[in-house]
Amino acid sequence: MASELPLRAMQDVCWNFIGTPVASREEFDALARQYQIRIRKQDSWRPQHVIIPTARIAVQYRCWQGKEQIEPVIMLEANNGESFTTGELLFKLHNALVEQLRKIDHHFFEGLSLAGWQPGGLMPLYQLRLGS
Repeated sequence: MASELPLRAMQDVCWNFIGTPVASREEFDALARQYQIRIRKQDSWRPQHVIIPTARIAVQYRCWQGKEQIEPVIMLEANNGESFTTGELLFKLHNALVEQLRKIDHHFFEGLSLAGWQPGGLMPLYQLRLGS
């Protein structure tokens, strides 16, 4: 399974972690599609594309807690128990992280990079790449 995991994922997806959590996938997909069109000048949103072929992943990101920079890790599980699509993964990332990231400079999504495995090798660990 490790050889099937992408070293980098969703580098071509434009998004920013501002606003609030989004209630439904349908609403989120519409927002993501509009954002791709606004930034890229074309509809490049492919929410059903399988991007990470595993049921669970850990994602590490950087944010501030008071005056200290921290690197928390969140765990995400695919709805189908097998793999993440682009739409599902970005929706889950947005809703899990928007409140921590919307007030910092680096809140623009720049993709995910495979950083290794969680202790015990049970799930891959991806690093969330953010820009300003």
